[in-house]
Amino acid sequence: MRMMMLSISLLIIYLSFSTHVHGQNTCEAFIDLTLIIDSSGSVPPDDFE
Repeated sequence: MRMMMLSISLLIIYLSFSTHVHGQNTCEAFIDLTLIIDSSGSVPPDDFE
């Protein structure tokens, strides 16, 4: 459960950082995030498609 909370926190931090850097390009941030999750061996979330 703690790991899940950590993942969610990192997800939120990453998304806010990405949107801040890339401006309106949230879609690209989601794609980057899915690639990162995929490479880390976890299942990429389907909610963001």
